Amino acid sequence: MIIKIECGQCKGMGCIITNYDTMNNYICRTCRGMGEISINDEFPWVWNDGGRKEAGYKGYTGDCVVRSIAIAAELPYKKVYDEINHIGKSEAIGKNRKRFTGMRSNSHTGVFMKTMKSYLKSIGWKWTPTMKIGSGCKVHLRKDELPMGRVIARVTKHVVAVVDGVVHDIEDCTREGTRCVYGYWSRGE
Repeated sequence: MIIKIECGQCKGMGCIITNYDTMNNYICRTCRGMGEISINDEFPWVWNDGGRKEAGYKGYTGDCVVRSIAIAAELPYKKVYDEINHIGKSEAIGKNRKRFTGMRSNSHTGVFMKTMKSYLKSIGWKWTPTMKIGSGCKVHLRKDELPMGRVIARVTKHVVAVVDGVVHDIEDCTREGTRCVYGYWSRGE
């Protein structure tokens, strides 16, 4: 597991820390220094591709829906990838927006929210809105504003897995705790 924090040795902004243990000791990838992790971020994040590399895929693409579902639901990346594509093939071709005309959901190029909703409902997840039209932003992508456990947060043009208050994604998308959350998916009870 890899986490982005400030290294106590080199004080590098956004220093990547790897090889840390349960005692919170680390080795910094930048300076190779050793020290103790003290995460002061209001919302830390962990680099996690959801199993994309292990599934045999190379490079990066617009797969945030597949990645977030694989991480939060603890499902194999390839399984989610294939099931999303299967749903996409049965969809009507998009006509509602100029740039989406003639398109369907695709795990590689982008997934419509309707497809994501259909898939998550099929595996027993429920939607909790955190914002209404005209209400303004009430919940941000921060540890103290989202529930503990595994959730998939919907933010502007992106979805992200959050596990026990820690963002799991391929980049820090928290905007230092200011990014608005429109709602989140969680396991149904």
